[in-house]
Amino acid sequence: MKMTPLQRIERAHVSLIRDNEFMWLSGIIVMGNNVVTKEPGITARTDGANVEYGEDFIANLTDAELMGLVLHEKLHCAFKHLTTWRSLYDDNQQLANMACDFVINLMIADRAATDGFVRLPAGGCVDEQYRGMDSGQVFKLLKKQYPNGAPQMGFDQHDWDAASELTPEQVEDLAKTIDQALRQGNILASKAGANVDRTVLEMLQPKVDWRDVLREFVVNTKPGDDYTSYRRINRRFQSQDLMLPTSYSDTIHRVVLAVDTSGSIGGRELSEFLAEAQSVCESVKPELVDLLYWGHDVAAHEQYEADAVSTLRDSTKPRGGGGTAPSCVTEYLRDQNIRPDCIVMLTDGDVFGDWGNDWPAPVLWCINNSHNSAPHGVTVHM
Repeated sequence: MKMTPLQRIERAHVSLIRDNEFMWLSGIIVMGNNVVTKEPGITARTDGANVEYGEDFIANLTDAELMGLVLHEKLHCAFKHLTTWRSLYDDNQQLANMACDFVINLMIADRAATDGFVRLPAGGCVDEQYRGMDSGQVFKLLKKQYPNGAPQMGFDQHDWDAASELTPEQVEDLAKTIDQALRQGNILASKAGANVDRTVLEMLQPKVDWRDVLREFVVNTKPGDDYTSYRRINRRFQSQDLMLPTSYSDTIHRVVLAVDTSGSIGGRELSEFLAEAQSVCESVKPELVDLLYWGHDVAAHEQYEADAVSTLRDSTKPRGGGGTAPSCVTEYLRDQNIRPDCIVMLTDGDVFGDWGNDWPAPVLWCINNSHNSAPHGVTVHM
């Protein structure tokens, strides 16, 4: 009896989960929705959580190539490509697609060279010079190589637009889901006696520039629906046959910048952070910026309206000291009835159990060491 396209995909899932080399991906493989579409031109497409496979495309693939295709899409999800590297897409769509593909295809090509268990479909981006790099590093090299535009390369589509519609809270939830799936896969692999290559684990922690994360975080928390546009259809309603526009805003109302002055934040880190924060705020033009200095309590509160943001770095007067208790920031915001659109915390990360709670807005933690990460919000290490 001939198998349906979806049955072939499900069989590929089972084969990959049972394989010692790819068992660590088992939690990612079963994550999200996996569907077959008759939409013309679709080969395979992921939004970072779900995967669509083009029926016509996979009909012409061998079983090994289909497993290579499935592995390719699931690795995009595992590496959080479509949420981590959105800034690359905004810079150059084609190079962003290629950069993400080059990173993961080497892993598939390595296995294909040993026993042919998986194979890459024709047209995949493979180049030994990018081994051990993350997508950001590959992207920089590609920009130098193709200053006037790159040739069309790659065999799948990346649904950056769907990924960009996620709210900061949804991005955070997806990241937690992926991390949990990877932990579960690693547990299963260890019980089966399979080892995960250390370089893979390191590559799953991308070396993202905190400046890019800061800029994207603030820009993506614009709360308004000042405008609507049909240039990007709101995908949340397409399943109901409703073609509705996406709402967007060019403004952000209020930003809180909260700087840890407990003693471990040096002058260089503080100056660099304030310079970048000022640049971001000048770009998005918030109506009000609240700059807080804190340690065991909030020692100073400075406010800058839109026309004064450009003076922030030169006019501010840092104050504080003592311990590191982020909860003092949430308490202060609550006591002062401050309800911002987003909160950016700069800290040394030497926090012992007190990360605050009931944050009134999405929070980004810029931590100047690599040892600690906040249990909530988004963490980037400086």
